[in-house]
Amino acid sequence: VFLSTSSSHLPLLGGPSRFMAEDDDLWDTLNLQQGASVEDVRVAFRELSRVYHPDKRSGASDTGGEGAAFMRVHRAYRIL
Repeated sequence: VFLSTSSSHLPLLGGPSRFMAEDDDLWDTLNLQQGASVEDVRVAFRELSRVYHPDKRSGASDTGGEGAAFMRVHRAYRIL
């Protein structure tokens, strides 16, 4: 399925401001400056995924915090 990014379709998807604000949050999630290189994004993801991955947290029960943090990091990596 192909989604056009023309301005006529943006209101249906929440408008451009929604994407720009969401984009800033993605960079912040990975602790990167906007426009960082692909390599920087990959390295940041790997470091943060080691920290937040629920399977790597020995002795800690996942009350939703670690899993949710890992999912935010994973989502930011996939999109960026």
